[in-house]
Amino acid sequence: MLAWIHKHGIRIILNILGWGLILNAAYNNSLNYHPAAGMQMEFTWHVIGYNSLFVLFCSINTLWLMPAYFVTQRYKTYLVGLFTLITIFTIIISRYNVWLVDHFRGLEDGQFSSITIGTIGSDMSWINYYLSVLPSVLIVLFIFSIGFLTQQYFRIKKRAALIEKRQIASELSLLKSQINPHFLFNVLNSIYALSLKKSDSTPEIVLKLSEILRYMLYETQQEKVALEKEIDMIESYVGIEKIRIGNLQQISLELKGDFSTAVIAPVLLIPFVENTIKHGLDSMSEHAFVEISIEINNGILVFHAKNNFKRSGIKKAGGIGLENVRKRLELLYPQKHTLRIKEENAIFTVSLNVNLNT
Repeated sequence: MLAWIHKHGIRIILNILGWGLILNAAYNNSLNYHPAAGMQMEFTWHVIGYNSLFVLFCSINTLWLMPAYFVTQRYKTYLVGLFTLITIFTIIISRYNVWLVDHFRGLEDGQFSSITIGTIGSDMSWINYYLSVLPSVLIVLFIFSIGFLTQQYFRIKKRAALIEKRQIASELSLLKSQINPHFLFNVLNSIYALSLKKSDSTPEIVLKLSEILRYMLYETQQEKVALEKEIDMIESYVGIEKIRIGNLQQISLELKGDFSTAVIAPVLLIPFVENTIKHGLDSMSEHAFVEISIEINNGILVFHAKNNFKRSGIKKAGGIGLENVRKRLELLYPQKHTLRIKEENAIFTVSLNVNLNT
């Protein structure tokens, strides 16, 4: 019961407020008529009762028939129920109208009969009066049905947006979960290679690894992280690779701009850095280079990565990393990023621009 109230409470409250305003207008309108002395209050209550029948009629349609049958696409059942409701209601309202007019007819000291009766009364045939009331019933039904359908449209649209958001979140979570172990696997491989050499830089490497692990464990669970933290992790990773390759190959990381206020989706840039090193430095024994630059200007992130490679030693660029990050960019920054990947003359280049402004 409480769940039903929580789900439908706002709609019911809005219905009560809306119909309350209508009944209040009916009450104020009834004061414009002047039936016989002492009968004003009775007349007012009859007017409110008359309009309350419309409240009941529309409520049955919008709170029961339409949700139960129309929304669930049981159209035949809905039409049968609606036709029955219209017939019963129109009969009730037409007979009540006749009784109401006859009840106040002939009160000489009142103005009600001269204003409202006209040719309406018990002398009319039942079918004629039924047909005279039917258009009003259908108009009221149409107006409130349109209101219900409009409300239903926005409800469906909101639900669809929520489902899409959940699907995107689920897909992003899956993509991110693929990146993390893939990246850590490559980092651990680099550290393992250094351990075989019994490098004196092991303490420094372990420290950088702890910084990477801390970021991967605690920061990547958020939707957005400070760009500074993302860059710190990239610097730690590049630092490990610099120690691993020694002076045989060249790797540079250039940073420009103020990164202190910008935020970014976590581990968005690392696949590019990782791919550049893996398919660049690791494919050549010497004369290899990796150039990485990260710049931010007025909320626009500009990332460039370039590396040379040995054609016979490189596998097709991409794999989990680049394909993964393409999908994440499409989901996280639609219409707000440009990505260009080029391979020419044994040089692999990545250029990425992302608008980080919210």
